[in-house]
Amino acid sequence: MQNEATKTVHRNSLGFVVSDSAQGRGDSGAKIVWGLREDGTRVSIDDAKRGGAEHLKCECGADLVARKGETNTHHFAHASGGAQACRQAQLAAMCSFAVGALSGKADVRLPDVDGRTRSIGFDTVIGEVFGELAGVRAAASKIKSRREVAIVFMLKHRQPLPDVAESKASGLSVIAINLAPHRNLTDEQIATAIRSGASRRWLYNARFPKATTDPSAKEGAGRAELRARINKSHIDLSGPSRIKSNITDEEWTSLGPEELRRRLFGDKYER
Repeated sequence: MQNEATKTVHRNSLGFVVSDSAQGRGDSGAKIVWGLREDGTRVSIDDAKRGGAEHLKCECGADLVARKGETNTHHFAHASGGAQACRQAQLAAMCSFAVGALSGKADVRLPDVDGRTRSIGFDTVIGEVFGELAGVRAAASKIKSRREVAIVFMLKHRQPLPDVAESKASGLSVIAINLAPHRNLTDEQIATAIRSGASRRWLYNARFPKATTDPSAKEGAGRAELRARINKSHIDLSGPSRIKSNITDEEWTSLGPEELRRRLFGDKYER
């Protein structure tokens, strides 16, 4: 039986090590987990052959080698220089994953407007990079004017957000979704976070400009309801506790209500 200390650890489709605590302990940085064939087909590190025999390319154009040893996480690396991380590769991985998570008219929770929560399904979703952040440009036919919305994803805490001046000029609404607390989860869990669980806010709302929120804005109804549930259960969040041990103070303010419920109450939570 393989020793737990040397067991190969899985990486999700964003390149991060999967960890139950979502903290990304130890080897926490995103590495290259997708390669490109000559015809543009994407190949996962899980499906790639060890070494460079398949002549796969990175999103930046560099040749890749697949490192699939027995004592470390499987990943690609640049054949020249051995770089295991690549900004272009990470942006492409995030864009592609988000397109998959939001396509097919999946029910997506929008940021609150005046305390009201609304969900929508998008007909078209296209990956796009906005400044330093990966994102998508999406549209839904049920919206009368069929206005597009840009959605950007933060994978790091305190990550610079794109300048929305151009978006305001063109009437493009922009949503920011914070995936930093979720980046070490499984693909399925991250997809759920994108659609509903992760914290999100309007950077600009073309229809309701005043809906643009600040990170310090007061908590929404879902978080207030969760606090009431916590108080009823006599869970102390002011100090160290076994239940709160896997939630940092920053995560308490950044995680969406659904994810906080999952962390605190697990499958026992009932609305």
